[in-house]
Amino acid sequence: MKKDRAKQKTEDIVDLDLFSKLLSINEDDGEDEAVDYGDGEFVAAAFGDGPDGPDDVSGKKFRLPDGHPVPGDILKTDAVSGGWGYTMRDAAVIQGGIPGEHAFIEFRIGEELRYLEKSSGIKLVYVDHNKFAQELIREGNDSYDFLSVQIEVIPEADWDQLKADWESHGGYKKDRKGRRNHENWRESRTIRFTEHFWFNVNALFDIDGEDGEDMPDA
Repeated sequence: MKKDRAKQKTEDIVDLDLFSKLLSINEDDGEDEAVDYGDGEFVAAAFGDGPDGPDDVSGKKFRLPDGHPVPGDILKTDAVSGGWGYTMRDAAVIQGGIPGEHAFIEFRIGEELRYLEKSSGIKLVYVDHNKFAQELIREGNDSYDFLSVQIEVIPEADWDQLKADWESHGGYKKDRKGRRNHENWRESRTIRFTEHFWFNVNALFDIDGEDGEDMPDA
């Protein structure tokens, strides 16, 4: 009986139609170019912690398609060159070091969400990203900063409701129970997934340096 109640609660809060639509777009049509570090493994592709949540969705569903304008052409700047950083061959080259990498991460996420809305009608609001792994990789005479990033988004309709609830209650400053309920609601609507980012960092390191030289922590 307890399990049945948990299942019903999960079904009430999970937008299964949204996940079905995500599963149907940008189907993977080949193997990842980067064999050792394929992009798009999900950390937790669920709206909540219920035992019967939706199936995991690969982060590849959020990828920009082949032929999409490269970052430098969109930004119209020489400070960004290379590709979108999905694979080693597609690595982005960013001026500005670590701060530049963080700015690029947010830029790519934003571009992916804009394309997702344009191509499928799905509107997601970017909430945050958190780096959980970083590695300096040597390949011949090239050096790469490889980042694994957990991204959080919320469907726009849910975001609007959450924002209205938060503001109408003054941020729940004097209502701990109400705040906790709001935070649980927000958590139930949050989608988390992993994306990988490749940056060519030859300009930041002596490529003839000793093996094992560490990349500054992003």
